[in-house]
Amino acid sequence: MSLTSPDILSASLPALGVSLIVTLLLVALRHWVFAFSLDHPDSGIQKLHVTPVPRVGGLAILLGVLTFLMLHDVRTDRVAPSVLSGLQLLLYTLPVFLVGLLEDCTKAVTPLTRLLVAAGCAVWMSLDAGIMIAQTDVAPLDALLELPWMAVAFTAFALAGFTHAVNIIDGLNGLASGICITMLAGIAFIANQIDDALIPALAVAGICGLIGFWLLNYPRGKIFMGDGGAYFIGLWIAICATMLMMHEQVSAFQMIAVCGYPVIETIFSIYRRSIHQHPLGQPDRLHLHSLIYRRISSKLNRRQMIAPWQSHALTTALIVTVNALFVAAAVMAGGSPAAGLVVFASEVALYVLVYRRLVLFRWYGQPSG
Repeated sequence: MSLTSPDILSASLPALGVSLIVTLLLVALRHWVFAFSLDHPDSGIQKLHVTPVPRVGGLAILLGVLTFLMLHDVRTDRVAPSVLSGLQLLLYTLPVFLVGLLEDCTKAVTPLTRLLVAAGCAVWMSLDAGIMIAQTDVAPLDALLELPWMAVAFTAFALAGFTHAVNIIDGLNGLASGICITMLAGIAFIANQIDDALIPALAVAGICGLIGFWLLNYPRGKIFMGDGGAYFIGLWIAICATMLMMHEQVSAFQMIAVCGYPVIETIFSIYRRSIHQHPLGQPDRLHLHSLIYRRISSKLNRRQMIAPWQSHALTTALIVTVNALFVAAAVMAGGSPAAGLVVFASEVALYVLVYRRLVLFRWYGQPSG
């Protein structure tokens, strides 16, 4: 199905509209109905905003996706043993969205609990719909994945890990939503190239839900997606990527390259926290986006040239633009595992180079107010 088909186009505008309207309502009612979900700047060491902001934007994203799928609920049996619909796939994401929303409102749900719920959603999907990772372009691992229980377990591990990774990069106005839009666009283009009937619609649904929210999230940060939104859209992207990898024309390394930035950030964070004996479940201010933001804000704010929200905007624009270039390269790499690996390796190299330079020369400056 073409990305420009009338069915997809006719569902996109209403979905984007619903997402935007719900986002506007959440912002307008933030001090009344959603006061319990405000994200205060002093509520965590990793916070980079300066005023309380509602963090329930995930509700707008979810409703935008739901609207699209209700208007364009294409079905296919090409990627799984059973006939699939977009609404069925959306159902698999609801538990992780709800547990994320509970964390947004209570601040009492541990990261481990959210990870386990995301893994449970992946297991449910694998057993119910037959969607799982069965090939990785790594021969020894692929041999293990021929065992059905191993494929289910690996799928749960990979999808839960990626879902949490999207939450980790949600630290600047528009950053996570912008990165997710570029990843979904890459997935949509690849699926369109291989004439898949369902995945392009799923990706566009996610993009529409995100754009309506993004319009108020970037650049001034009027609302945040919160854990509910980050976990929901993270799992949604992971499901789309998993379904794509079930096609022989798509390599696992191509999908890893498309979704590389959150994965690299998470793996590198685990590495540096283990080296410095920092608890894995505790936030810090040493993610790459935090360092770049602090570098920009400390350099420009010192000269009274820029407001904090503008530092957010510049940092987000820089990171999202670079990520979009890598996603485009991954799309053009085609189904070649070697080409996908080269793109992903280039992402890793650039990340490490920039991170090392910022830390080695302490170019990240001091935290801004």
